[in-house]
Amino acid sequence: MNLPVRYRLRGEDGWSYGITINISSSGLLFWSDRDVEPPAEVEIEVVLPGDQAAGARVVSHGDVIRVGADLQSRGDHVIAATLDDSNLVREARPTA
Repeated sequence: MNLPVRYRLRGEDGWSYGITINISSSGLLFWSDRDVEPPAEVEIEVVLPGDQAAGARVVSHGDVIRVGADLQSRGDHVIAATLDDSNLVREARPTA
């Protein structure tokens, strides 16, 4: 599944965005248009598919452990990061 990712390096206020390639309980591989130099501490949020009434995301902290060139032209870089201290966050979506 290709899921939306937003991430930021420790100390940053703004978010960068990407798309998942592979995710497991211990790590995440994702496309990004931003270059990141490992090792870097990172906060990561992965948006999960859900129902119409609620949204869910996994919020994690981890470390960028590897960055490579994108071979499939979905972004400029492929980033591998550990996922530590992951939490599932569910939020009610506003109704119109």
